[in-house]
Amino acid sequence: MSFNAGEILGHLRLDRSGFSAGMLEAQGITKALGTSISSFMANPLVGIANFAKDAAKSIIETVKGVAQTGEQFNKMSQITGASVEFLSGLKYAGDLADISIEELRQSLVLMNRNIAEGGKDITDLGVALKTNSGGARATEQIFLDVAQAIAQMPDAYQRAGAAQQVFGRQGASLIPLLKDGRKGITDMIDEAGRMGLVMSGATAAGAERFNDALTRLGRVWDGVKQSLVTPVLEVLADLLEKIVKLVDRARAGMEALGWIGKNPRANLQRDDRADLARDLGGAMNRGQAARDARYRNELRMIEDDRTFVLR
Repeated sequence: MSFNAGEILGHLRLDRSGFSAGMLEAQGITKALGTSISSFMANPLVGIANFAKDAAKSIIETVKGVAQTGEQFNKMSQITGASVEFLSGLKYAGDLADISIEELRQSLVLMNRNIAEGGKDITDLGVALKTNSGGARATEQIFLDVAQAIAQMPDAYQRAGAAQQVFGRQGASLIPLLKDGRKGITDMIDEAGRMGLVMSGATAAGAERFNDALTRLGRVWDGVKQSLVTPVLEVLADLLEKIVKLVDRARAGMEALGWIGKNPRANLQRDDRADLARDLGGAMNRGQAARDARYRNELRMIEDDRTFVLR
């Protein structure tokens, strides 16, 4: 007889939402830590060790992921002039509009180039490039004002054309992000902040320092490995050279034996060991001489070919 706890709760007209949520949560945990739980059930000590290993691995991967993201935002801030806080929030808004962070970076770079060249395409939209005191306005403020100006255009072709004028050829792909104007973008950035997705400039700078330290550590380890392996390589090179010589001599011996087999009367006049050794040595010398002759002939043919080509 099968037992269905969910069905029993239903017949009793009890609230089973908590039961269903608990079952789903348990399934999620089991799926995430399935190996560790299975190991624990079989052997508690092994299970604890596996759980600690999986937890450490997960923490390391999380730290690395956050550090890489932070470094990406820090470098992007240096390139575009926008703050890390704005960029990290804008990434969330871009994700919702299916716009990659690389597309956003390129668009901001092209907008800055437009500003450096006078910014006529931007000022034509009614967007100011300077503050009231004459200083340069922040990149993110100009971007938001451009978004507001484009969002207020009545026709899609006008919006696409203006976006391309300001942000380059990929500007039209930003329309899903720009269509709601300044408020739409700032609302999504605020939402990212409430979700903990907005990163501070200090955190991003620390992430870049962390990654740089990891890179230096890796290079130090590479240097240690090279220092350890270099002496061994020299020994191995000497050993391999000796092996090559032994193989070459063995091959010469095999060729000599083959030559003796074809010419038994010319080389083995008598059956004593001294004569056999002398004949074998002579055959090996003749085999080596034949190889040397073939080598010289090949060199001569190469030289003749090179002379012909030069002519």
